[in-house]
Amino acid sequence: MQPEQRELQIYLIRRTHNGWIWMGHNQGVDVYDGRRWSRLSQSQGLLWDDISESAFFEDHDGSVWIGTSKGASHVLDPQRLFQAGAPRVTLTEFSRGGHPIAAGARLPWNQESLHIEAGSPDLYDDRNRVSLRYRFEGAQTRWIHTPNFEIEHPPLAPGEYTLELQLLDAYRHSVSAPVRVAFSVEPAWWRSKSMQALYVLLCGGLAIAAMHWRERHLRQRERQLAELVALRTQELEHDKRELEIARAALAVKASHDSLTGLLNRAGILDALAAQMRHSVAEQQPLAVAMIDLDHFKRINDTHGHLIGDAVLTKVAQRLNTNLRESDLIGRYGGEELLGVLPGLPIPSHERLQGLRVAVSGHPLRVGKQSLAVTASIGVAWYRPGETLQQLLARADQALYRAKHLGRNRVELQQP
Repeated sequence: MQPEQRELQIYLIRRTHNGWIWMGHNQGVDVYDGRRWSRLSQSQGLLWDDISESAFFEDHDGSVWIGTSKGASHVLDPQRLFQAGAPRVTLTEFSRGGHPIAAGARLPWNQESLHIEAGSPDLYDDRNRVSLRYRFEGAQTRWIHTPNFEIEHPPLAPGEYTLELQLLDAYRHSVSAPVRVAFSVEPAWWRSKSMQALYVLLCGGLAIAAMHWRERHLRQRERQLAELVALRTQELEHDKRELEIARAALAVKASHDSLTGLLNRAGILDALAAQMRHSVAEQQPLAVAMIDLDHFKRINDTHGHLIGDAVLTKVAQRLNTNLRESDLIGRYGGEELLGVLPGLPIPSHERLQGLRVAVSGHPLRVGKQSLAVTASIGVAWYRPGETLQQLLARADQALYRAKHLGRNRVELQQP
């Protein structure tokens, strides 16, 4: 039974000689042929949507009689209920501020909303049977469902996006092939890399000027109050330690402020838990890949945290482009990423090596620098009955083995 069927008032359930299930309710009749559902309502010729209790008869020729509150309807050819093709959708308008957005467009950032209009080349007898779902891949993984074919979406943050749009047929419980438009939003000028560099220089200059002023002030105080030199020296040493502690705290905070666009730790763990339940229900394999960037601390120490954040962002983009539609990836902590790969068979060497090559296949271009980045990957397959912590521990063991054996490699935990 579909989730939306649980809200119906069911008056009859019958099985015909061919094994089909017929379920009458207050909105018509739902028919299940063993693989698909289809709905028969007044808009398809049923005399009335409100079905009478137990009013059902299968004739010798395979046709079906159904009793409603306003009389009986005769379904001469039940096979026609499943002859309709998959729904189709067209994107009639995709714009911002009245200007169309074409595939590959690079939009300057502003606060104008995105306008989406969709249609379908198919004719539907009941407008309420169809709805839309859409998402902006790169900003969100969950679909947004709406009955409206004209959509106003809030402005997007700077980044790379792909609009995905699908039509849903509630009567056939089917979904159209997606319409996709890839585009990007450029950062605002005050958030560009050149302005960020200027901010750093300004802050550094102010800090240096403040330190120089403070030193002159201290020297003047030393000349005036020689008897307090020892006490003042202790205060200065205390201030220096406080400043060093504050700088260290700011450095740690900066290294954890990177916006990768991936799921955060809580989000990826929730997704993994859901996929573990799905794996048990569908008896499908489920792999977890623990991905750790090799020598990431060296990148931060040598090039700075802003470059480190940019490396994390670009690695996330590379991995995203190498994922299947069902795969998920999130930031597990620091430079460690966690991939959830449902349906991945054992051992899938080529697929898993593809994740490693996506990171280390060629150097990352960060500003004017070219950085060689590699990753160690530990993979474990879910064993039905084990906990999430046990699965992650096995993947972590495989990751440790990959690092111990020389890094930039994929190691599998025996299933």
